[in-house]
Amino acid sequence: MSLLPLFTRKKDSNKFLVLEIDNTQIKILAFYQESEKKLKIIGSSIKPIPENTISNNHILDKETLINVIKEGVLEATGDLEETVKNVIVGIKGMQCVEITTTAKSTATHRRIIKGAELDEIYEKITKEAYTQAQKEVIKNNGDFEATLEIIMSSSVYNKVDGLFYEDPLNVEGEVVEIAVFNAFCYTKDLQDLRKVISKTGLTLLTISPIPYAMVQNIIEMEIEEITDYTLLNFGEDATEIIVVFGKGLISTKTLPIGYAHLRDGLGYKMGLTKKEAEKVLETYSRGQLKETEEGIVQKCLDDILDIWLEGIKICFEDFTDIKRFANTVYLTGEGTLIPDVINTLKSRPWYKEITFKSIPEYKKLDINDFTRIDDATGKINSPMWIPIQSLGIAYLELNKQDD
Repeated sequence: MSLLPLFTRKKDSNKFLVLEIDNTQIKILAFYQESEKKLKIIGSSIKPIPENTISNNHILDKETLINVIKEGVLEATGDLEETVKNVIVGIKGMQCVEITTTAKSTATHRRIIKGAELDEIYEKITKEAYTQAQKEVIKNNGDFEATLEIIMSSSVYNKVDGLFYEDPLNVEGEVVEIAVFNAFCYTKDLQDLRKVISKTGLTLLTISPIPYAMVQNIIEMEIEEITDYTLLNFGEDATEIIVVFGKGLISTKTLPIGYAHLRDGLGYKMGLTKKEAEKVLETYSRGQLKETEEGIVQKCLDDILDIWLEGIKICFEDFTDIKRFANTVYLTGEGTLIPDVINTLKSRPWYKEITFKSIPEYKKLDINDFTRIDDATGKINSPMWIPIQSLGIAYLELNKQDD
């Protein structure tokens, strides 16, 4: 079971928007719900954000961001016959703290587990998770005064006497163990985000952690049974490391190096503008550069990826509560468009000081793997869309809650 905050819900339309905001750009998708379990993408937009509008995922210039979102919505919905107002906003990485917390309740004899006891366990978990989140914020940012707000809770597992149950209510046993995934955000950031969305004229349905949405989207893949894995989301401005066991999201870490750093680093080393570097990187990724140019680009990328890979290693080492990682590593996001990323992971023994079940096996996710979401636009064919596309699953989760 998951619980997303439901701010407003309008039942007068089966169309909705999803919005992802990075430091340098926004992405928007328009969806149509075909059936209870099926969604269709009917519009899209990517818009750059002017400098000094957002810094380190904190909104600095609300008015500029409002205008960018309005332009993006108009582009994504311009061909539709009706106005689409409902929106889900996805947050990720440095914008939130995601923690799985476990609590036990032990009796001296077997008893029927009642709702009041479960409520006490959940309350204990929430308090402990908030304390852990505050410690994480202090550790990462040195911010002792930050106030946090929970934006979602999701059950990871429920056990009674060592046996798994979907719902432990009215189960008989001595020891109850419950694990819950919680996501927290800065209260100030959430207040700013709500104000921005309100002034765009959109109706905010919920705010969802993108890592959680991606894990739920992967669960729905029909190509194979997936239980334990690590997901690397090499996004526009950061790389998220998402650890999953038993199909449940356990923990996340964020490395503030993303696709934009590769592009901008390449531009700096080669004396190119941002647009020129983008074009060179796209041509290189398609294998269409001249051999001499290809060698220069490869050398520039290697230097940046050396730093990135060292950061990935440090992030894995920082998962102090995880004793052993699954050997399956999935990759997605803008960065995976560059073949050097997966080649760097495969060719270097970065993992030797980290405890994996066996040598990591890398698999790049394809947007066509996700069978519950179809694309009617013909434009959503890149792994960079997988994170925001996954927010459609959050809409289906809201429907379950509302029912």
